[in-house]
Amino acid sequence: MEQTISREQGVADLHSTSDEARVAAAKGLLQLGEFGTPAGTHLLAGAKAALRLWRLADAVVLTYHGLKVVQPQTMLWADMLANRAIACARHGFYSEAISAGEQFLKAVEALPAAAQWLPYVHHAMGLAHDCLQQYADAAFHHRLATELHVDPVERAIAASDLAYSLARSGNAAEADRVLSQVADVGNPFASFVVACTTTLVRYHQRRHAEAVTAGKAATALAAGQEDAWAVPVAELHYWMSKAVWELGDGFHAAAWALHAAVVAEERFQLALSKAATEWLAEIMDRGGIRDA
Repeated sequence: MEQTISREQGVADLHSTSDEARVAAAKGLLQLGEFGTPAGTHLLAGAKAALRLWRLADAVVLTYHGLKVVQPQTMLWADMLANRAIACARHGFYSEAISAGEQFLKAVEALPAAAQWLPYVHHAMGLAHDCLQQYADAAFHHRLATELHVDPVERAIAASDLAYSLARSGNAAEADRVLSQVADVGNPFASFVVACTTTLVRYHQRRHAEAVTAGKAATALAAGQEDAWAVPVAELHYWMSKAVWELGDGFHAAAWALHAAVVAEERFQLALSKAATEWLAEIMDRGGIRDA
């Protein structure tokens, strides 16, 4: 049986320098029914630590319970909603992410100080709409996130995601224009995201060799991060597969499609899993691996 911490130990661990300790403390205090003063403070601290660790299930659970106890129409409530939107968007609860984001957006007018979280909420809503294949809605939120972000790394990622949504909605030329304005911010993940989006945009422009080159650059940038970045790498390989097929390379088309399908299924990315599986079947039907 899992050992329950004491209230005193849990509160002390919430101030630890270790995010692992903070998450464990918040979960332990939740079991004890200790939510902090004001109510929800402990849960929000644990949720933020969980997001930093990419422990998304914990962040989803802690924000879920946090919204049950926090006082509505307060800054703590708005902060909880923002983190709920981010956690759900990243973990695959897309409708919940959009719902939390919409509640947050309605609250900002009455809580102007909460506007500091607007770019993060818009970005989370954009990601959720992307995963629901609602690309016009996604582009709307990514554009606002790009305009509102002050941090250059966050802005570069949001702009790249805007280009992604535009390309998926059939606006490859506009996507290319947006992508061309993204500055190199020297951040590994931002560089990876830009390279992934470049792959997608070049494919939709029918510049297939350039798509493959960008995809290989993105794959190299992901070296050592294959587990943490598994989902975007899987989608990257899906588009690389589509591009290399157009160049006549059935072997690599099949290999990258297979990787995308397997990883997407393992990570519960149902739309990507379905698309990659169907594409792999098409490759096989068209004799793409005949000489493999």
